Amino acid sequence: MTERRPAPAPAPSGTAASGQAAAATVARHLTRHPAVEDAAVLLRASPDGRDELAAYVVPVAGYLAARAPEWASEHVGGWKDVFEHVYRDVPAGTAGTARPADGADVPSVEPEFDRSGWNSSYTGTVMTRREVGEAIDSIVDQATALPHRRVLEVGCGTGMLLQRLAQRTERYWATDLSGRVLRAVQQRLDASPRPYPGVTLLEREGTDFSGFDDDSLDLVLLNSVVQYFPSAHYLREVLREAVRVVRPGGAVFLGDVRDLRLLHVFHSSVEVFHAESGSRAGELRRRVRAAAAEDGELLVDPGFFAALAAELPGLRDVGVQLKRGTVANELTKFRYDVTLRVGERPRPGPEPRVERWEPASGSVAAVESRLGRGEAMEVVILDVPDSRTAGDVATWRALSGSAPDTRLADLPSPGAPRGEAPGLWWAAGRRYGLTVAVTPPRSGTPGRYDVALSRSGSTAPWAPRTPADTLTSAPLHHVLSDDLAVELRGLLAEHLPPDLVPARIAVVDRIPHRPDGTLDAGLLPEPTDGARE
Repeated sequence: MTERRPAPAPAPSGTAASGQAAAATVARHLTRHPAVEDAAVLLRASPDGRDELAAYVVPVAGYLAARAPEWASEHVGGWKDVFEHVYRDVPAGTAGTARPADGADVPSVEPEFDRSGWNSSYTGTVMTRREVGEAIDSIVDQATALPHRRVLEVGCGTGMLLQRLAQRTERYWATDLSGRVLRAVQQRLDASPRPYPGVTLLEREGTDFSGFDDDSLDLVLLNSVVQYFPSAHYLREVLREAVRVVRPGGAVFLGDVRDLRLLHVFHSSVEVFHAESGSRAGELRRRVRAAAAEDGELLVDPGFFAALAAELPGLRDVGVQLKRGTVANELTKFRYDVTLRVGERPRPGPEPRVERWEPASGSVAAVESRLGRGEAMEVVILDVPDSRTAGDVATWRALSGSAPDTRLADLPSPGAPRGEAPGLWWAAGRRYGLTVAVTPPRSGTPGRYDVALSRSGSTAPWAPRTPADTLTSAPLHHVLSDDLAVELRGLLAEHLPPDLVPARIAVVDRIPHRPDGTLDAGLLPEPTDGARE
């Protein structure tokens, strides 16, 4: 399939001049809608190769503000329906099967280890016990290293963290959108030979912290739930409340946050996994763009959390770390964990030396050699190659840079994973008594990470070297696109012939123009199938 560079053209037929006039007519009708501030109409190639009209509209800010609460409520309600469906068989223990490494099918529901909802984006099946177990073990280890006498878990799901942590606490509150899963968790607690007297289950959404006083908790946990929030505003609201209820010296821990900076690398890896060897690069790129645009979850740039220190009163510091684990899967490769510590900010520790990674001096082996020679280690090593994501990043770059007709089988092979496994740094830290933080790269370079090592017990705070313009995805954007597209298509159908009603209508932040004021169509995204009626 051949990709076309978009050019202003209006209707599928007629001269260029008449086409431009028709495009202007369509755009003029679009801007008559009270929700549309600006609009542009182009001729684009559809997925099946036909030329068809595509419209781009910039919504009026007031329209978005007025509809945002309604859309957010619908978004949260939609996820509640999903969870009620996913957990429908939890009490009976028949939520699905997973295929472990030995090939035998086992139920995903096990006592105290119900994997319902932990589905792979690649296979669609429930993740193996090893994958989920490693993820849960990592969160438990990090949570128990924080103050945890009085704990609130927001979005507890099937209770895997609760059942591992609650008996180590004095009080443990757990909330979830799904009343069905909470009833199942309560049945398990009641049937357990071990008592759980300090546990309270509450059916409520993430922003509801009613009943919790200021400074009343040691720890607020949000594991693998941020992606279901409807917006950055909602996330800020949750974190503002979480920091409010945590006492000085306590913490807010967020696990499994999806990394916005790896959005296209992730979707590229999924599309390539499902593609035939004869698939063309141009078509795969279109699928990746469409999947990224249609992604209904909240992805967050790590810079969002770095900026919170200035936004939230009482926040002491922000720690961002890559996911721990030996299994390279979508959890460890494309997500990270965040620790927000509450209280007065400590005095700054020793100023670390900053080094760029070099094989001779910055590899794990080289650093261990330096430690063995007694070298003091207060250092930040930048842009270490990440062996976990190296193959996916190489494939994404090859896909992005290839001619549209290049077959998948003919793309350069990423070869064997190169780089340093993040787990090697944590292991070295344990051997040498160092505090280690393996973080997303400050540079934002895909396929890299940074390492901070410290003997003082305090690693350098994480902050991006160049702040990003966009710090979160917009899960409500495709809902806006769909709703507004239906309204606009109806408006056009009342005033224009069918061949002038755009097949696709996309919502964008702005209509790009060149310095001379003409439309820069090359900067407009390709409308996705989700913008169809």
